[in-house]
Amino acid sequence: MGTKTKSSTVVLAVSLGALLLTGFAPVKPDFGLRVGNVWTYSQKSGDVTSTVTETAVRFVNSGQAHALEVKSDYSGGYQGYQYRGQNELGLLSYYNSEMRGPGVQWSLPPTVLVKMPFNKGLTWTWIEPFRGQTAGNVSAADIEKMKSYVTATIVADEEEVTVPAGKYKAMHVHVTSESETMGKSVSDHWYVFGVGLVKSVTKSPEWTQERALTAFTPGK
Repeated sequence: MGTKTKSSTVVLAVSLGALLLTGFAPVKPDFGLRVGNVWTYSQKSGDVTSTVTETAVRFVNSGQAHALEVKSDYSGGYQGYQYRGQNELGLLSYYNSEMRGPGVQWSLPPTVLVKMPFNKGLTWTWIEPFRGQTAGNVSAADIEKMKSYVTATIVADEEEVTVPAGKYKAMHVHVTSESETMGKSVSDHWYVFGVGLVKSVTKSPEWTQERALTAFTPGK
């Protein structure tokens, strides 16, 4: 799975050097964890459409773990940071030390976005701590109620998906998240080996957000 069907633009880059930096044995195929990669997405939130450009800047480390720092630039003018890694567990997302970064909160274990061995039907769970901003006097008990219980399932290990960047065969991951305070949301994510995320759709009772890859430039 994870190959683009246009033979002239096949991207199946296995970045062994980058994966060695994770501190584990190389895992392949990878999800585009390479410094210099640039992803451009069209993002629609409600009635608002924007452009998001993500650039893989560098690897950062805690001495025991490494993550790829990805800088996000939004057409609205603000920025954010994400931290990605990969090891024998699968594709990982590390928590930011601040809401949008930069910086990694190494004290929290990373979230497994896609779990190995990448088999259809594989399900895993985790608890997502509340990471947003609050107003007024909010107790520790209130914060506890804001955490989310998350379940992810690989519903297809090779599903054809079309986005503006092209047609791909992707791994489809379905995620449900439920919180006593925040309610329930469902999301679907499509990942391609050597590229990463090519499409996502997240829905809650109040809003829907869609993201689709419009261009991918691999790092050199």
